[in-house]
Amino acid sequence: MVVSSLPSGPIQVALGTTVSVSTAIQNVGTGSSSDAFDISVYLSVDESFDSADVLVGRVTLPDVVLPMETRSINILASVDFDFPEGSYRWVAVVNAEGGQAESDGTNNSAIGTPVSVVLIQPDLSLASPPNGVSAVYKGVTTDVQVEVKNSDDGATAQAFDVVVYLSADPFVGDDIRVGDVAITTGIAVNEVRTVTVPARVSAVQSAGVYHWIVVVDDSGFVVEGDEGNNSSVGAQVSVLSQPADLVVATEPSGPGLVIRNSFHEGCA
Repeated sequence: MVVSSLPSGPIQVALGTTVSVSTAIQNVGTGSSSDAFDISVYLSVDESFDSADVLVGRVTLPDVVLPMETRSINILASVDFDFPEGSYRWVAVVNAEGGQAESDGTNNSAIGTPVSVVLIQPDLSLASPPNGVSAVYKGVTTDVQVEVKNSDDGATAQAFDVVVYLSADPFVGDDIRVGDVAITTGIAVNEVRTVTVPARVSAVQSAGVYHWIVVVDDSGFVVEGDEGNNSSVGAQVSVLSQPADLVVATEPSGPGLVIRNSFHEGCA
């Protein structure tokens, strides 16, 4: 068995992804295969196949391959997230596990096209400061508009949160969480998404002047290229005590008959 077509795959693979690598094998012997055998794909740092190469994909061919018959094969190759970044070559090896007895086992590998293994990550940030009302009463819910941007080279693949705080100063830290939403659909590269966060000001919140603050991916669900640009400080907002609300507690009552130009007491 030989690799009759050099393995070919993407020229760039992101860590933590799976890609397809194509190759072909041929039975150049005089007898048909009698046992199942594997076709394996490796990543190699050089142009030779050796024990330092890393297995990233494998398929098993269970059926008979006749003499001089060629089979085209597509193999799924998975690159783990902790795989070292760098420049490699695709390598295809037929019968790497030795499942099929051969007349010559020294010609089973072929070096293919180059490939770069890279880390591709999103980078979540705020396209503009959070936009909320300038004054709000205690015990009231108000909407804060947030613009989330992904400015790196990869789309988001997992859910994350957008959290709104009230802060006594224009700095992030030790602030009062007042609202959050979950973003469950991916944000593409360079996409800006407008998010509405309902912010509930507690009825026991101290009256005073605060700042709106928003933090994207506050819980750290997304691995990003830059984790230091996830917050933004907005305009000031005044938290006000609820004003008095006077009502008539009971229905007014008085005499059923009133004489003109006379005075009568009523009660309420």
